Amino acid sequence: MKSIKMYGMLAVIHMLTPLHQLTAEESYQLIMENLVQGSEGEIQFDVLLKNTGSTFFLNDVRIGILFDPGITGSGMFDSDKGLRIIPESSELLYPPEDTDFTLSDDGSRLLLSTPEPSLNDPVQEVLSGSTLRVARLQLILSYQGQRGAFQNLHPNFALCTEEGQVSHCQTDGDGNKTGEGIVLGGRELLCHFGERPLASHYFYGTGDWHTGGEKHPHWNNHPDTHPLFAMQAPPENANVVIGGVVTIPAGQQVQLLPDEHGQGGTLIIETADKHTYRIELVANGE
Repeated sequence: MKSIKMYGMLAVIHMLTPLHQLTAEESYQLIMENLVQGSEGEIQFDVLLKNTGSTFFLNDVRIGILFDPGITGSGMFDSDKGLRIIPESSELLYPPEDTDFTLSDDGSRLLLSTPEPSLNDPVQEVLSGSTLRVARLQLILSYQGQRGAFQNLHPNFALCTEEGQVSHCQTDGDGNKTGEGIVLGGRELLCHFGERPLASHYFYGTGDWHTGGEKHPHWNNHPDTHPLFAMQAPPENANVVIGGVVTIPAGQQVQLLPDEHGQGGTLIIETADKHTYRIELVANGE
């Protein structure tokens, strides 16, 4: 039995792509990367467009993102309040807005689209070999009008093959749009999130892991978190994120273990590049 698993910065590639020959004239990648869990009920990540073929003029981007619905538990993703575009995160000439980031009607997919330029409007040139950030997405879990807490599961994010596409368009000599969008071929859909799971508990600030009493002020203390999840120390089967500096006093013990389904028991240190830690892992003989 493993007592504690740790993840720092990971970059494991998960690829979903049809089996077809990519041509030098027309090919691109849609990439999800830089997943960060910022609280017990919030995550952010980037969607990138990389042109691996010849230069083209961008008409629009449309993607669907699959995920494990179990991560929401008894909460939900609310399109009106919980799905957002980080302001000024897009590098596109026509960046997406919050209203362009929604949940599918059946709740199975996140949908992102970018505005199309009108005829005779200027169009963005995407040079061969260049990478543009389509947007940085923020997902906030809702529970009874407040923030919820994620379940201790791998989110299984993946770009949907039916909906991930980029379109280009014809332009005049001044780079203005002269025709309708045409879907580009040679697509690759990539996810660089690795095997990192989500966590139900997040440690803020500086303080002890255990503080005594019923309330634990450093755990799940976002002001909008529902009282059902707020200010509670994690149980031993939780995944936890350390977003600050936590102290385990001499003589005290912290134990994180996976449950009977192999879920939980993961320690994630978001600030590992800013601080120095000494962690001793002791085998339990099993």
